[in-house]
Formats: sequence, C-alpha cells, structure tokens
Amino acid sequence: MDRFSPAAAAHIRVLVLPIGQVERNVYVKVLRRLQTEASVIYHSTLSALVGSDDFALSPTRFEQGCLLFDYTSSAPGERVLQYSPYELSRETLLVIGIASAGSSRDSNEKTFTAATEHLREKHSRAVHRQVLLLHDGGDVEDSSGSDIVVTQPREEGTLSLQNAMNLVAVRFLRELTTYAQAMQASPSIPTPGQASRTLQRMSWLRDADGRPGSGSGFGTPLGSPTGEDAPSRSTSRSRASPATSFDQIAGANAAPSGLSRSDSSSKKHGRTASQDRIALNGFGPGLSQEKIKKRGRARVGIVSGTIYMLAGLWSEALQQLVEHTTQARSINDPLWHAKGLENIIVCLTLHAWQSVEFQLPPICYPAVDRNTSVPGAHRFSLSLPTSSSRAGDTAESGSVRRLAGVLPDLVKQVVMLYRSNEGSTELDTLLLHEATIRLTKLLALMSSHGGQLDQPVLAQIVSDSPPSRPGETSRSRPSGKVTTSSHMPGSGSNIAVVELLGAALPNNDDGISTSDHLVILAGIASVYSTLGMQRKKAITMKELVVRLTAALNHARKLGAAEMGIHPAASLSAETGIVASPQESRSILNMVAEIARVYGIDLVDSVLLQQSTEDEPTNLPALSSSNSGSNAIKIATLKELLALCEAAPDPHGILRVLASCLRLASPKSAVDLSTRSEGIELSPEEQSRLANTMSRTMGVARHLGLQDTQVDYWDSYMLRGLTFAPISMQRTLIDRQKMVRAATGTGANPLLYDPNSSRQATAQESIVLVQDEIVACLVTLQNTLDVAIEIEWIQLITDGAALNVEPRAVQLPAACLQQIALQVRPTATGKAVAKACKIKVIGCRAQDFLLTQVPWAPPKSLLTKASQTAAGVTEGSMPTTSTAPLDVIASMPTIELESTSLQENTLGILEGESQSFEITVRNTSNVDATISEAVCTSTCLKVTHTDEMVAVGSTTLLRAELVGETDISTLRIDIIYSRASGSDTYARLLSIPIHATASATLQAQDLEIKPSSTTDEAFSVSFTLTNNHRSDMTYTCSTLHDSTWTDDSFAVLPTAQTRRVHLIVPQWASTYSTDATPAELLSQFLTHIRVQWTLGSRSGITSLISLSLPPSAIQHLRGDSVAISLRPPTGISSQGDFQTMVVKLRNRTIAPTGALYIQLHPHMSGVDSPVVVGSLARLVPALKPGEEREVEFSICPLLGGALEVRASVRPARPGRVVKEVGDGASWSRVVEVQVP
Repeated sequence: MDRFSPAAAAHIRVLVLPIGQVERNVYVKVLRRLQTEASVIYHSTLSALVGSDDFALSPTRFEQGCLLFDYTSSAPGERVLQYSPYELSRETLLVIGIASAGSSRDSNEKTFTAATEHLREKHSRAVHRQVLLLHDGGDVEDSSGSDIVVTQPREEGTLSLQNAMNLVAVRFLRELTTYAQAMQASPSIPTPGQASRTLQRMSWLRDADGRPGSGSGFGTPLGSPTGEDAPSRSTSRSRASPATSFDQIAGANAAPSGLSRSDSSSKKHGRTASQDRIALNGFGPGLSQEKIKKRGRARVGIVSGTIYMLAGLWSEALQQLVEHTTQARSINDPLWHAKGLENIIVCLTLHAWQSVEFQLPPICYPAVDRNTSVPGAHRFSLSLPTSSSRAGDTAESGSVRRLAGVLPDLVKQVVMLYRSNEGSTELDTLLLHEATIRLTKLLALMSSHGGQLDQPVLAQIVSDSPPSRPGETSRSRPSGKVTTSSHMPGSGSNIAVVELLGAALPNNDDGISTSDHLVILAGIASVYSTLGMQRKKAITMKELVVRLTAALNHARKLGAAEMGIHPAASLSAETGIVASPQESRSILNMVAEIARVYGIDLVDSVLLQQSTEDEPTNLPALSSSNSGSNAIKIATLKELLALCEAAPDPHGILRVLASCLRLASPKSAVDLSTRSEGIELSPEEQSRLANTMSRTMGVARHLGLQDTQVDYWDSYMLRGLTFAPISMQRTLIDRQKMVRAATGTGANPLLYDPNSSRQATAQESIVLVQDEIVACLVTLQNTLDVAIEIEWIQLITDGAALNVEPRAVQLPAACLQQIALQVRPTATGKAVAKACKIKVIGCRAQDFLLTQVPWAPPKSLLTKASQTAAGVTEGSMPTTSTAPLDVIASMPTIELESTSLQENTLGILEGESQSFEITVRNTSNVDATISEAVCTSTCLKVTHTDEMVAVGSTTLLRAELVGETDISTLRIDIIYSRASGSDTYARLLSIPIHATASATLQAQDLEIKPSSTTDEAFSVSFTLTNNHRSDMTYTCSTLHDSTWTDDSFAVLPTAQTRRVHLIVPQWASTYSTDATPAELLSQFLTHIRVQWTLGSRSGITSLISLSLPPSAIQHLRGDSVAISLRPPTGISSQGDFQTMVVKLRNRTIAPTGALYIQLHPHMSGVDSPVVVGSLARLVPALKPGEEREVEFSICPLLGGALEVRASVRPARPGRVVKEVGDGASWSRVVEVQVP
C-alpha cells in the first residue's frame, strides 16, 4: 500500500516474516500471493467461520464490510511507533510467520509452538501473531487448534491460502476486540506533537536579549497542560551532537533548493501571523478537569472509531467518529478534530466504494462559524452545494454526489486544522506533510476524473488499482452510475490542489530527517503525476536527487572523518549501500522513475533482471521513440550519476553510465564512409565516462559484487556476419548444380511466370562441415570515440549448434571492424544464424541482431523551443538479416602426396603425347571415393577408378598430356566424396601441372576444291611450316572407310614451308544442310592426319589452326543428288555412236522429284555442235539413298579431245531448259579422245 494513499488509515499493516528453514523463493511466492489474493477479505466470507460467537468486532455485525490488509516484509521504525495510536495504521497490528510444515503432526506442533514463542518475543506490540505452516502436498489434515496449514503454496489459484487468511482474519478480529476494549478504558491519548516553533523562536529571542525577569537567563520550557499530553519529542532544541546516523545528517537539509519556501511563501502557506499569538485557552492552569476528561473521551472515541474502521465495521465506525469528532471540535482540540475528519472521509469513501448507502454527516459540511478560533478558517470556501439531489438519483448516488461536492472544502479545512497548534504543541512536521499529501492526492484523483467519485476513482483510492481513463465505462453498480459536475465546487481545481500541495514542501528548518524529507518529495511528485503535471513532477524529483546526493556526500565525509581516512577511500562493503540489496534496488528504482519522467530510456541491469542462463533470451528492440531534448536528458543523467557515485552504488553507476553513452550515441547503423552526426558528448567526456566505468568495475570486483552489469548502449553493434571462403583443398561442390550445368538447363524465357519457383530470390545457404573449423567474419561498429573491450563473441542460431572459440577483442574508437572467429559445427542439420551474443567488459552478455544496411531513425518534429517531440510517428524500422546455414556430416580430405614429374614440370613438343602418375592420400578419418577427375584442357586426360580410398591409404591416378600451344599452366580437379551416406556434396582437390610445349609443324592456308580425278572427293591443299630448330619428317594420311592411307611422306627442313596436296573422299553419305561451318571443319579435320617424327620422338600436328574458306562450305556439304559420268569403254571414232553412263544417287532422307539430266560436250576452239544424239533425259523420282544409272548414246562429229560434263537438276515443266540451271549438280569433266 502506498504510504500516501488517501485510504491508508483503513489498512491494517501485516508483517510477514520467514521462520525457520524456508526457501527464499517460497517465501517470496507466498508474500506475493498474499498481496494479490488476500489483500481484501470480505465479512461475508467470514460469517460462516464466526458462527454464533458474537463479539464487538464480529464480521456478522456488518456484512458489507471488509478487511484491508497491507502486507509488508519490513517492520516500522521506532520513531514511527511513537505516532500510534494517533495514526494506528502505521503500527504493525498483525504478524504472520511463514514456516515449513513437517512430515508428522507432532513435528508440526513443535514447529508451531516454537514459531509462536518467537513471534511473541520479537513482536510484543502486535495485536495478533499467527504462524502459517506450508505443506507442498494436498492430502494433509485440515487446520485445527491454533495452527493453520497452507497446502500447495507455490500454485496460484488454489484456495488454501485464502482459507488460511480467513481463519487468521477471524482470530485477528477477536484479538482486536480485546485491544479496542483496552483502548476504550484509557482516560486519554497523547498527541504525537512537538513544541511550537513559534514559541521556540520567542524563547530564543528572550535568551539572546537577556531580558530582566528571567532569573536564570534561560527560557522556561513549554510543557503540556496535562501529564499524558506530553509531546513525543523534546521541546527544546539544544546544540546538536555530531551526527552518527543517516537520519541525523543536518547538512543535507541545507542544500540549495529551488522548491524551498521563502519567508513570504512560508507566511502564505504556513501559519499566519495570528498563530504567533498564543491562545490562552489551550493550556495552562485555566484548563478545567472536566474539559480534560471530555478531551480524553473524544480522543479515545476517535481511536476507537478508527479501530472499528480497520475491522471493517464502517457504519459503527462512522457513528463513533462523527460523535467524538464533534466533541473534539467543541472543546477546541484541532489536531484530533482534523484526525477525526480525515478518518470520516476515509470511512465515507469506503461506503461509496462498496456501494453501501450512507448519509453525509453534518460535520462534513463547511458551515463553520466565522468567529471560530481555528486559525486560517476564513480562507476556506464555505459555500454549500446548491442542490442535494437530482432527478432520478438513488439515495446512495445522491450521498456520493454530495460527498464529492464537499470534499474540496473539507480537505482544505482538515489541512488547516492539522496546521493548528494545540497550546504549546503542534503536530509533528512529518505527520503534517504526509497528511497534506494524502488529502491532496484524494483531490488529485477526483480532479483527474472530472471531479467524479465513480468506481474507478474509488477503487484507486482504496486499493491503489491502476487508474482508468475518464472515457472508460465505470464498473456497474446496483444504484447506477454516480457522477458529479466536471468542475469540483469550491477551489478543487488543479490549481487549487497545487496551491494546497505547495504547503507540503518541507523547509530546511522543519527539523525532519533527510530520509523523511526525500520521502515527502517523492509523495509530492506522485500527486503531480496524478494531476498530469509532469514538469512539476520532474522539478520535484530533481530536487530530490540534489538533496539525496548532498546527504550521501555529507555522510561519506563524516564517516571518513571518524575513521581518519580520505572520503574517496571510504567505500566499504560493510558500510556502503551495496551492503543492503534492498537499498540498492530502491536507489535503482528511484533513478529509473526520474529517468522515465524525463523521457530517458535506461538500459537494464542484471540486478533488476535477475535472469539466468537457462531463461530464454529476449532480443533487444532496435529503436525507441524517446522525445525531448538530449541535452536536458544528458544533464539529468549526470546528476543521477553523481547520486549513484555518492551512494555509492556500482549497479546504478554502471547503469547510468551505459544509459548516458547510449543517449549520446547516434542510435543508428552507421555508414562505412561517413560518420553519423549528433554525438552529444565530447571525446573528453566520453573518455571520462569510460574511465569511470572501468574504475567502478574494479571497485565492484574488489567488493565481490558479481552482478554489476548493464546492457550495452548500441543496439546496432552487429553489422555483418559471413563465413570466409575455405581453402581449395576443402572446397565443397554441390552435385545438383553440376548436373544442372552439365544438362544445360536454361533460364525461363518468360519475364514473369507465376508457376515458376522463385529460387533466385531465396538466400543461398552456407554449407559447413561437421567438426571442421571455419572462419566466421563478424563486422562490429563503434560509434563513440572510446575503445571497447570485448570478452567473447558467440553465434546465436536456430538449429544446429556452433561452437566459437573464445577470443578477446578490442574494438577501436569510431570504426567498423571485421573480426575473424573460429567456428566449429558440432551437429548436422539446417540452421539460421540470426544474431550474435557479445560480452562487452562491464556489460552483460547481450544478443545483437544483424543489421547490414545503414539505417538512421527519422528526425523528430519539434514545436517552438520546448524541444518536445510533437506528432512523431514510428519511422521505418531497420532491416535485419540472417545467414542460413547447412551443416553436413563429416567429409573426407584427400591431399596430393607425389607425382612422377620432376618438380611438377613437363617439357613436351606440340602434338607429342606423354604419360605420368599422380599419388594422393586420404588424410581424414572418413573413407573417400573419387568419382571424377576433370582437366582444364582437352589435351590432358586422367584415368581413375571408383574404388574407395580408405582412411590413411593412397591411390594412383594416371594422366596423359598432349602437347599444345599455350599450355603452360594446367590443372587436374579430382572430385571425391564420402564412401557411404549422402553424396549431395563433394570435395575438390586441385593439382596444378606446369608444362612447356615447343613448336613443331604448323598448318595454315587451307584450300578445298572438288576433285578432278575422282567422283565424290575433294582436292585439299595446305601449307606446312617447320617451326622447330631441327629437320622433321612428316607423313600425311587420309581416312577412308575407317582406314588411314598415307598419301605423302617427306622431310621438311627447319624454318621451311611446303604445300601439301591431298585427295579426301566425301565421308558423308547423307546430305545435310544443318551442319554449321565449325562442325564441317571439325568433321573434315578428323579425316586428315599429319604425323611427324624427330628422332625417337613422334607426334601428331594439330590442325586446329586451319580456318575453313567460305567457298569450301558447299564443297564439304556436297550435292543433294550425287552425279558421276563414266566414259565409253571402247575407242571412240568419228561417226560412231558411243555409250556414256550417268550415275545418280539420292543423298537426302526424302524422295526427290523428277530429275532432268543433261550432257554438255565441248571441244576447244569449236563453236558448232561436236556430237549428235540425245543429250537430255528426264528421270523419275529417286527414293532416299537410291542409285540409278542412265545411258546416253552420242556420236562425235569431229576428231580431237572431246570434254563431256553431266548435270542434274529438278525437272521444272513449262520452263525453258537452260544449259546451266538453278540448283544443278555437276559431274567432273570426262575427256574422250576421238581419232
């Protein structure tokens, strides 16, 4: 429960303590369950437990009531106990001990008895003490006698704990009844006050002036009119002794404060000048005994009514409070009058919270006599509500509306009464300030909801539930929604609340301790927060930081002075704040709250997270929407840093330092070429903060602190993640890609194909081999001007695990640096590398997402000079990347052991063929199989077998090299894979071969013509040049019917050329028009061979340098219909008919049409016809591959050399036959000698 809750007076303080050997997590779990499940216990659930037993505080007397328990684990201080029973809620009324139950009932009885005695001895002031025995099982006996057993305390939702607290509540009410009866028997109750400071100032002035009449020269101490009304603190202010504790530090209160009230402000908000005049009717011998008795009865009645309110009997409590508060007002007891009114307000609020009908007491109306002696009463707004009911209102809603209407003026009246004097005694300053904050918080809650007292407001007032927005629908109630006007009557607006709250600001001369001073400032800040005045809250919190820092520094100096050491050396684990984890956590929470008000996003610390390695890792967000001026934020962080250094609190120092560095950093993924602008800290300040962090970590290690770690300030530290290419000896080859490349699978010709798989857009996986170390290149950025020390880096993957060898790295200032990590996959399978876990010195191990593309958040839109972001929407987020991985099983490794070449170099002549051997060894622990040996040139061939190469064994490969030009560097690629298992991936062993080829014969100037001596043959000629330094013998051969025939043999001297002529038969029996010139040349060169011999060495000259002339293309293809002419067999003479035969052959794969054959005789020098006879003939169509002979009879007319040629062409009816037609095939010339 909040210390400044408006309904704090109705809450019962319950101290929960562990007893015996109870696990810490079990105790914390039970305490949290009590706070969430048993903080409100209704009377209706207790009626069955009470039965017919009737006592004064029995829950059966008021079924609508309830008990409000405030569970805590810390006992109040001795000073707080002095305020009881004036403020009964401050004292611990109920103590609950948490103990573990034994295995047997006898052991439980012993445990319960020992625990009860322990609680009775340690907490004798408590009204009731109860021990809860925790039992993990669910089959134990029910609670009986005085012990209460709670089963399954770890499981939420079970009713065992609630039932146990119901029993405790009934027993507590019985004990509270006895306490109330004892309290009612008291004649009076003292007021926890202090001597009036006004009278003290007057006494000091008399002492200073040394006025006559004072016999001793000392002022007479002011006493209480009765013995029982003595103040709880000393009424005289002697010179203070040296401070020995934190609460006695006076120097902290002397710190400069912008919130301290000046003299004029003190007169305005404090006691008026009329208070300086001492009222004679409040003390002295003039006070009658009857009036003392009435006052005593009134005070006892107010405390009794408070007890009834704590017990949940609100109706009876309201009656007693109204009755005795009226008596206190009548006898002019302002402090108890104020306490009674405040408790009446709380009691009425509880009625409204539970929708219980009530009548607003007349004492609550602000109809105060104008001549009252209450100081400052004339400043209240005393106007009554104009109407007490509305049409359609129920009795309850009308009462709630009237209560909301009178609360503003009533609260101001209560505050003024609290600030009144009781004779020479005034209320303790701490109580005065806390009461002011509680009451103003009540008005603030109403003001934040438009002056309404609906259910959301009432729930927040009573139980501190989260506030709901005014536009939300209220919780349904039987009497309907209760609303008031949006403007609170009187001076209940936000401005009036702020003015009333300003009186709660402590002065330096208020005499309160520094810790209480700070708590009051925190309460004022909470009211400002409720009103939505964040700037005023920020100013108050800043004042709190300044005062706390000054107090801590002062305490440190005093401690160092007592020990005789320098203040800088006074840090100790026994005396510092680090000795108390709860205090350290409180400092961290306060720092976080101040940072939140100023819009500062603090980094998380390990102390706050309390995380373990087994918990899932939460990746940090990559951007935040902080607004406001960074300069103001950094200035605030510097003040917070001074606070943490003064504490001293290493956790807070590191957290604030990291937050300051993060705020000063660009908060972006920087570019490689340009530095980002907007670094708020200078390099000197950055260096100073880095040194402070390093020094703090050293101190933390010296003190034995293990959790002084924070989040790293740059969320974009990881900028790149890739794997370095492995060596050529371990290169992996995807066989599927090899197959696709071999089959020549082309690309999709469509620009857009919805049915195609988008393989091109998918990110290619990086293939790793199990248990093989690979280099992972990680790129890190450092945007600040200080170097960063990194302890280790690990990869975060989804799937197969990767072990990274630890390595410490120093990241230089303002750079992007690539770091190589040694990674070893330990398991096979698919994986995705999405982030890195990086441990920076002083920071906790943190996950960083991969951000490869430079990115910066959009600039905020600012309004005027307030530096407040307005209308800023969340910009585009940075694009994160991942690296898909595929870890395959262990692969073999084959290495070259030796070759038969000398120094791996081979000297060879062009066209010469030489063989050599290669020996390889399997150096891995996996059997291998060589599947293929690929050479980079066709002149090199390797023969191998698919036999398995066992672990540690060798195998022999034989290679043959044919000498060619430009073969200085060759390579043999041996592809091998696992002998067993999947063969999706293979490895490549590359063996370089260095060869030197010397020139021999060179062929050039190719010429191809039809043969004049042979049908269906070519006359081929080319030039051979001897480029070797020695004479060479060559032999030219042609291929016919799979047989090589030597056509030419000669010796060619060095540097000489020679023209070679050959007759090459037509090798293609079928005519084809699809062959390209390159294919024709390749087929032609396979039918020609030029061999050379040089001593014992021989070889074949490469004819690849020959180029095919354009005119030779048709000759190589041939005619679609082959034609040949056979001369007469006998001797031809003039005038005799001779027979000439024309042979036709269809070389196509389709039948021909009708053919037209014609002979063409010719004699040199003769233009007239030289022969007679039929020279043309039509031939029917030929089938594919069909041969046919056609005979012609001709008679020579002249003697001499008769030349005859034959031609054939498709017959074209209706056209004039020409001598030479289109598409005709010609035979060779046949010469006939005619005598």
